Amino acid sequence: MNPSSENAARLTLLQQAASLANDGLDPLGSATVSMRWARPAADGLLLVPVSACAAAQACLPATSGWEAGATAAPWGASAGLAGHDVSAFDGMPADGAGHDALATGEFPFAEGAVEADPAWFNESQAPGSARGPECEALELAVWHPLDEADVAGLHGGIYAHRPDAGAVALVASPFAATLACCRDVQLDGIPFFHPMVALSGRPQIACCPAGVYAVLAGAAPAAGTPADELAQAFADDPFGEYGVEPAGSPAACIASAQQMILQALGGGNACLVAHYGLLTVGPNPRAAVSLARQLEALCRIYWQALQVGGVRVMPIRTR
Repeated sequence: MNPSSENAARLTLLQQAASLANDGLDPLGSATVSMRWARPAADGLLLVPVSACAAAQACLPATSGWEAGATAAPWGASAGLAGHDVSAFDGMPADGAGHDALATGEFPFAEGAVEADPAWFNESQAPGSARGPECEALELAVWHPLDEADVAGLHGGIYAHRPDAGAVALVASPFAATLACCRDVQLDGIPFFHPMVALSGRPQIACCPAGVYAVLAGAAPAAGTPADELAQAFADDPFGEYGVEPAGSPAACIASAQQMILQALGGGNACLVAHYGLLTVGPNPRAAVSLARQLEALCRIYWQALQVGGVRVMPIRTR
């Protein structure tokens, strides 16, 4: 069941993303979580960085009201919002009358909106207005069209080719990231050594080719380049001075990376991403995040087994 408003979706996404940080699954601060979210004008997704959610989680309500089998609760009823007027933010009139921001095309956080556009917001709704920290925290979840050629394109490619995908988690969790950097795992994936491997939807957890990182990041920088200079340069232009742009436009590079990841998923729910970590797919953010948590534990077991004598692969029975 979909949330009744985009803001309820944002809250659900941020809460699940923050839980990943709380569980130690984003030690490098690079994880992202997204969910499918269509607007009247285009299909798209909401994307949020996990590290930002962790920093802002004190401002978030305890629950969004959007649990399995439940509809989104009005903002005024959410824990942590007592005493705050969030009616303008949620698209709910102050008199309490029902109002669906999605149905009416009122999206107060649409970037680049102009007056008379369906996504136009007024000054009282604009980012930075006096709406309280809870409202500003939800702006961390940014909407992207599916065909946008940036980091969201990695997530967007899955939604575009997998109608069953409702959410995606991309994490550099410790043990998944460790295995994703290993040559043998990059070539052969994680075999069916434990029944829980089946959580991935396949008899093994495949790893996308090592080339996916080269496609996205370009060539390695020169030795001795200061770390802060590297970080700033990459943030300013991922295909710039410190990363030679691969053949083709950035959009073509993103499309190539999407195909690598889709091939590794192969219709399943998870895969390792070479030199990065783990990607999981689910019908909603809670499912995708829960799967990432479970598979990180499985990666730890696999790594530990390799340290004490190797892994014995289980037989796969077919009916």
